[in-house]
Amino acid sequence: MTTPKRKRAKVPDARKYAALPMCAVTKAPYGASVPGYKLPSLANARLHWRAHAKLTSGQKHLGARMAFAMDVGSAARPIAFGIRLTRVGPRLLDEDNLASAFKHIRDGIAWACCVDDGPTGPITWRYEQRKGPYAIEARYEVRECLT
Repeated sequence: MTTPKRKRAKVPDARKYAALPMCAVTKAPYGASVPGYKLPSLANARLHWRAHAKLTSGQKHLGARMAFAMDVGSAARPIAFGIRLTRVGPRLLDEDNLASAFKHIRDGIAWACCVDDGPTGPITWRYEQRKGPYAIEARYEVRECLT
């Protein structure tokens, strides 16, 4: 009797998201930005389930595209690193809505890095915001390991 083969984890393919016409992801030094993207806070949104699913799926794909633009999906990354997510908009959100607005972007980045995005994962997440024209930015930071 043979043992069943284990299913291999799906490795994200950058080519799949390179052709998505959602938004233009521009590469910045140690990061990526999406100018003109209005990041909605879904905490108080009253959307139909299909519209909500379409929006969250698009945000996850956008997060994956940002991760591929930052090259954090490569094997050369350190064991522990940080991602700083910045929302730019005319008004500031409170801390709860800021974290919930970035939830699906964060899921997409973690998926592209093939890691868990929970508190025990290798990525430290930081959220910031500032006033200006609509945009979102992600910045890759090397974290010092304490031994």
